[in-house]
Amino acid sequence: MTNSSQRKSPKWLILLAVYLILLLISHIYRSRYPVDAPLQPGQKSLEVRECGRSASSERMVRIAYHDAAPPDSAAPPVVLLLHGSPVGTEMFYRFIPELSRHCRVLAPDFPGYGASGYWVSDYSLHAFAEYMRQFLDRLRIDKVHLVGYSLGGGVGIKLAHLAPERVASVTLLSAIGVQEFELLGDYHLNHAVHGAQLFLIWLLQEGTPHFGRLDHFPLNLPYARSFYDSDQRPLREYLQAYQGPMLIQHGPEDGLVPFAAAREHQRIVPQSVLQVYERGGHGIVMGRAEKVAGDICRFIETVEAGAALSRAAADPQRIAAAAQPLESDAVQKAEGITLFVFIILIALATFVSEDLACIGAGLMAARGIIGFLPAVFASFLGIFVGDMLLYLAGRYFGKPALKYPPLKWMIKEADIAKSANWFREKGPRIILASRFLPGSRLPTYFGAGMLDAGFWMFTFYFGIAALAWTPLLVGLATLIGEQLLDYYDVFHKYALLVLLGSGAARLVDPPPAAALVQP
Repeated sequence: MTNSSQRKSPKWLILLAVYLILLLISHIYRSRYPVDAPLQPGQKSLEVRECGRSASSERMVRIAYHDAAPPDSAAPPVVLLLHGSPVGTEMFYRFIPELSRHCRVLAPDFPGYGASGYWVSDYSLHAFAEYMRQFLDRLRIDKVHLVGYSLGGGVGIKLAHLAPERVASVTLLSAIGVQEFELLGDYHLNHAVHGAQLFLIWLLQEGTPHFGRLDHFPLNLPYARSFYDSDQRPLREYLQAYQGPMLIQHGPEDGLVPFAAAREHQRIVPQSVLQVYERGGHGIVMGRAEKVAGDICRFIETVEAGAALSRAAADPQRIAAAAQPLESDAVQKAEGITLFVFIILIALATFVSEDLACIGAGLMAARGIIGFLPAVFASFLGIFVGDMLLYLAGRYFGKPALKYPPLKWMIKEADIAKSANWFREKGPRIILASRFLPGSRLPTYFGAGMLDAGFWMFTFYFGIAALAWTPLLVGLATLIGEQLLDYYDVFHKYALLVLLGSGAARLVDPPPAAALVQP
């Protein structure tokens, strides 16, 4: 090491130490002085018990809400207005006054949004629906008309399933619903994309010494968790089982929830009424508040008068059509910029789970959302970029880290040299085998970089393995469909047994310091 590099090292260490100290102080400050967002003008609040997975039965969570009613009505119909994401009821600043001309409007912030409590154990649609049920209990409201906007539509569908006796009607306003029309159309791919988003937001929010300044930024951890924690697959079944009146409001130019989703909701709920707002996008609730609110109020008047359709009174032809499965031609094949976005999202999904992303891409190809070749290309692109980054991370960060404690105390230079020689001899076979053994790729690729495996040697054998594995897995998913997920689980179990067996064999005849590059 030169004198110049020796002089620079302490500066980097000092900067790193200062950063870590600030980060520690920031976390301590945030844990000791957590601050909920202040109530908006006119908002009220109440407390309910924490809901969802790992929830504490004793912990109470604040729910902030607006309560607006027409002044000249003694007992107006009650509307439970459920907001979207990433912001809470502040998106309804023009909509609530319009809707409350004829109805009492209860507009709560979900936990993690607006002025409600932020840190809860579960931000899923199911948990939010349970919070809303408790919210109605606290206010002693027996029956409501649900109006769900965007993400709130999923919460409303879930609440109508949990407590159908408390729901007089459902309005889906630019609302999410069936899984097939959400983002990439496949739960596993969407879950991987949401996981990547969650990781990046977590890295920003928890890896930055911001002293609470970013906790209430709209694109925060609760926002990311609400998508990552949620599973939209059951919503189709809930919609098909819903018996009451339903109004669906949507714009054909909605860029976040495709208009095809509204069409599908109308099909599987035969008593529903679809209102289309021409030249309308996802923001019709804000841009056309008076018109949208007026249509909802007229629909509610029809329901209150007993003149709205229920499923039992729906057109028999529509009931028969609702029982049919989703047709492949109902899903429009991605082209142009949409196809480009899908390729990028599939590639990003591989960063979370390579194999599940490949299976998800194959399922998209089977449903006609994307062509087979673009599905393979997107999967291979993500795998290639992600695994090359692992190799480079091992080469440029892993190896220098061996010179500093605690790795310096645990791993000797002689062991590193022996392992490097062993990897040069066995490397191609290890790289090829790791592609077919889940759980072995990260340590193998990172270890290859750390042990100075040749760049072109690694790229060549890794590329061959990826080119063989990717079309095989995507193709199987395209042919077999979701059944492959069951085989995938079995494969993981057998792969683990293989790894354990190989580990036992190494105990009998171990290579030099093999643990550095083998899982």
